[in-house]
Amino acid sequence: MKKYVRFVIIGLAIAIICAISVAAEVTVNLNAYDEDNSIYMVGVDYKAEGGCLNTLTVKFTYNTEKMILTNTSLEQIADPLNAGNDPVYFPTVTVGSGLAKKEYSFEAPDNSIWVENGTNKVQGYVTGFSINGDKFDNDNGFNVFNIIFTLADSVTPKDITEDDFIIDYVYVADTNLGESGYNVPSISNQVTFTNNVVSAPTVSVKAGDVVYEGNKAPVKVAQTGKYDITIESGYVVVNTGVTAQKVYKVEDGAVSEVEELENAVLSTDISEASVRSDIDSKTGLKFIANFSAAASEVYVEAGFIATAETAIVGNDYELDMALVAEDKAKSEEITEFVSSNINVEVSRAVVTGIPLTKNGVETTIACRPYIKLADGTVIYGEVMKTTLRDVALAIKDAADQTEYKANKVYIDRIISAQDNEVNIPVNPDEV
Repeated sequence: MKKYVRFVIIGLAIAIICAISVAAEVTVNLNAYDEDNSIYMVGVDYKAEGGCLNTLTVKFTYNTEKMILTNTSLEQIADPLNAGNDPVYFPTVTVGSGLAKKEYSFEAPDNSIWVENGTNKVQGYVTGFSINGDKFDNDNGFNVFNIIFTLADSVTPKDITEDDFIIDYVYVADTNLGESGYNVPSISNQVTFTNNVVSAPTVSVKAGDVVYEGNKAPVKVAQTGKYDITIESGYVVVNTGVTAQKVYKVEDGAVSEVEELENAVLSTDISEASVRSDIDSKTGLKFIANFSAAASEVYVEAGFIATAETAIVGNDYELDMALVAEDKAKSEEITEFVSSNINVEVSRAVVTGIPLTKNGVETTIACRPYIKLADGTVIYGEVMKTTLRDVALAIKDAADQTEYKANKVYIDRIISAQDNEVNIPVNPDEV
């Protein structure tokens, strides 16, 4: 019999409970107000699902040679250190619609503070405070306050670099979600913020995150902070292991989050992998992935990629569609989901045809979920890797022995396999 890997997808009906981690998000944008006169607003926006914002404080340092504080009458401020709240504009926030429509405004509890912070640098300390904090629905986000600037002669927004506008500190007090911050020593809950003022966009990342920029090799982040985006256009994906995923779209150097694709395709912990044997005795490994139901309105295809780490692939590779094109991996589209709630659709990939030989059960099988957008962009979850023997050993050593006792002969056979050394082809013909 020909030994091979057969890759099939089936739906999975399980009861799952989604633990949703809610985080406050602060975005700082450079918005044109009067481009003919080079007047721009640095807009500070807030978003938090289920949140009610009370206070938002931002400290930032700007380059006075490129950016000139301007008051709400659109007059340049000669002495920025005594500007107070003159350059700060608080817009009206509209909540609801129809008869339920209400309008509120944030305000400054005190004068904004401006201090020198290096050569040709001034640091601003601006706070927005809401006396109607319990009335604001923050799910969709809103603009809290703006700082007005006039760009110096011959300076354009693309000339503003990371050294010209730096976010030094962010503090958030939310009625429902509590306190969060960036560079606030007394607060451990980190706020997510994005600085879109600079021409080189950045996104917020945490230590251990993996960043995928377009077709570039993935980068594992060493420390929490800001990650510089280097592509001019395309998508940037930030995977926080198997628990969270953010997708950003970059256009002409500006970055914006694609909210519909948040947590669009998430792998699961390798401990979720299991073994199976189908009716014609083809040994298999099962992998599970979660797909956002909301994202299904955006993507045109979802599926899995799988390969075996044999001599054909080695162990230094990226499991993606390029590997499929080289005939070193196989992809399979999902044709049906079985969903346990309105937020998550669950599917299972089964890699079959693993021979019950020592080499077969010790060969690392890699599997990865993906979605494909209408423009051909493919977004991946993280790679799940294990061997048939490791999964069988985990079942045998588990505290709950139910599965092992029910399949003892089969599990022991996998663990004790010592047959002929046989390589597993990666993408063979179907039998």
